[in-house]
Amino acid sequence: GDKLLANQDKASLASDAKLHADIPKFTSKELLATLMDHGIQECKKHSRDVSSFYCLSLLLNRVPTAPTGQGSTQFSNNLLQRCLDITQQASSNGMLGWLEYGSSDPVERNPELSMEIAQKLARNFADANEHEMALDILSGLRRQSGLSLPRAHPRTVSITVDMAIAAAAVGDHDGANQIMNQTSHDVSAYLHSKEQAYFNLHREYLSFQQNHTQSFFLQQHADHILELKNYAALMEEQLNFVASMRKMTTKEKNTCRTAIINSHTMLVVNSYMVLANCISSGENHPTQQQHTKQQQSIQYWKKAFQLCQKAFKSAVNNDNDKTSTISNQAAMIGYNLSRCLRELNKLNEAIHLLNMIVTKNDDIIGVSLCMWMMAILSIEECPNERGRVRALSLLHGASNRLELGMMKKKNIDDGMKRQRNVHHETLEML
Repeated sequence: GDKLLANQDKASLASDAKLHADIPKFTSKELLATLMDHGIQECKKHSRDVSSFYCLSLLLNRVPTAPTGQGSTQFSNNLLQRCLDITQQASSNGMLGWLEYGSSDPVERNPELSMEIAQKLARNFADANEHEMALDILSGLRRQSGLSLPRAHPRTVSITVDMAIAAAAVGDHDGANQIMNQTSHDVSAYLHSKEQAYFNLHREYLSFQQNHTQSFFLQQHADHILELKNYAALMEEQLNFVASMRKMTTKEKNTCRTAIINSHTMLVVNSYMVLANCISSGENHPTQQQHTKQQQSIQYWKKAFQLCQKAFKSAVNNDNDKTSTISNQAAMIGYNLSRCLRELNKLNEAIHLLNMIVTKNDDIIGVSLCMWMMAILSIEECPNERGRVRALSLLHGASNRLELGMMKKKNIDDGMKRQRNVHHETLEML
């Protein structure tokens, strides 16, 4: 019987080898050229197939010269413009356009599709160092997305991040910072609302379980978990597209671009952290199985840790070759990284990281926040008198730093007020 099975296995392997030998072998360039030729033929056969035009434009990013003899970027832009024409004709604003053709694909009427195509067109201009044209497209696209999508939608966030990078590329660093600050506020407000709604519904669900009533209960808190999972996944998908954009021509512009991408990364990290926090709240309840934490929340904490660690390394390397100090962005990323380490039961690594930030950063609020986290970790690592003394010392140090910072701010405000008074008195004398 064993010999028969062995002979059957040999015959099967020989058959597979013959089958693979009959398949023609292609190099990556030949395969890409074949796909592009097929795509061009599909576009010729179906002159209003958005999918064919869009896929062909994506393939063109892999080759320097298009089969038509044009530059690949210009050909890709023409294809994307054709996609936009079709989607605009198919939208409600251009109803007469698609009625003239007699039909319209539902995909063509998807408003997010037209935004994705226009965003890709803007990125083509940005890759060609035509940042002003990219900024102009993205500015209009941001206004359009505000009419049909929420401000914290992953597509809207991706558009605003691209817009911030384009603004930095043309020298408008203040505008880029303002865009990112507003985007961070919008995402934080959305995540806060979802987290709060989940905990409120989860408390009601636990109360229902404890009362053992026979009333029908809608488990609406599960909807928030599913929405947060999809939101975090879409945010990470958009982050990967933004990070794949080409670097800029100057070191200063690349430094700003890296800082913006790090900020975008932290929005994704916060999404995973809120999701993990919501899931772990249910796992820590006595009614839940003990092993579920390993299956659910820990994997999202690990995901947040991996992204946060990557952003922290990028921020430290982006500090203009400063070896003795850590920027405020790197400090705040490090603080969030310590939170992930805490949830992964790596308390020593978290304390070591925070201690390094405290010694190499001079931002009062950031350092005070890190010292506060170190106090919590000290108690958890040493739940005894020694740990309590260490925690109280750290909290006292954080309090002193905040008090010193408030006094400095008050002195600066008083000085500015005196300068304004002197200025007004001088004007009155004149």
